[in-house]
Amino acid sequence: MLDSVSCVLVTYNRLSTLQKVLNAVEKYNWSFSEFVIVNNCSTDGTAAYLNEFCKGGNYHLITSDKNIG
Repeated sequence: MLDSVSCVLVTYNRLSTLQKVLNAVEKYNWSFSEFVIVNNCSTDGTAAYLNEFCKGGNYHLITSDKNIG
């Protein structure tokens, strides 16, 4: 049995897909011990969306100033 689950999500210029994924994650019946989102220097509005989204949950946001792959 798992005691805890960590998740790392990396995104780059896929805002609409990211929104779908995070909406699905919010509906899970269990919680993550940690949820890290890495914004890999997106230029499509992802940064603004994630800054707002992460305010309301238990998410750790890392914003890269360059696309590191």
